[in-house]
Amino acid sequence: MALHFLAAVLTLLVAALLRVTSLELACLTLTIAFVLVCELVNTALEILCDIVCCDLEPRIRRVKDVAAGAVLVSAISAVIVGILVLGPRVISGIRWILEV
Repeated sequence: MALHFLAAVLTLLVAALLRVTSLELACLTLTIAFVLVCELVNTALEILCDIVCCDLEPRIRRVKDVAAGAVLVSAISAVIVGILVLGPRVISGIRWILEV
């Protein structure tokens, strides 16, 4: 969770420095919120599973794996959105620096 929060803060800082549009900022913010919500749901499910069953029950393990998979899918989607929104600006900035 701490890693996702750090990535969110850094992404928003880069977005501010690159002066993204309001629509782009909204897309980034919603994507970040989606990842954090998935992470919170995953954490809640893991805590609940640990309360319900202390042993290594295969069905509990499957529930935890599916919840973790949801976090992974949301994080990969967030990276894609970040590349689509910030990528062209970063590449343009790199080209500008190399030309000077």
